Amino acid sequence: MIHDEIHDRVAPAWRRRLAATIDFVRALPRTAQLGGIIVAIILAVSLLAPLLATHEPTDQSMIQRTKGFSSEHGRGTDRFGRDTYSRLVIGARYTLYITASSLLIAASIGTLLGLAAAYNRGGLIDSAVVWFVDVFMT
Repeated sequence: MIHDEIHDRVAPAWRRRLAATIDFVRALPRTAQLGGIIVAIILAVSLLAPLLATHEPTDQSMIQRTKGFSSEHGRGTDRFGRDTYSRLVIGARYTLYITASSLLIAASIGTLLGLAAAYNRGGLIDSAVVWFVDVFMT
């Protein structure tokens, strides 16, 4: 017991941060933990898309049109003979790019509007920003 307390005080900073992060995640509700796991899986698949894709997603084969599940095409093919699994995995990567770009743009606009409203407190810009927020919240 005393050894653990001494070890905690002299542990490296990264180990203390890791332990605090693990404690934080354990304190979250199970649904939040499950959501975090799902997001982590989607991020991993998106980042590893070129390695996970089994075929070129744009290659067409009219001979293999609308094939079902097979050893060659795990999720089958579409009406143009393209591998559905490869298209899904590569599409996840583009979805990640679009989502990150949208969040960055929205956060930038929101920050600029918030700064303008705070600078012009009680003025026209502040009233307009509050009105727009009220419109979108109702």
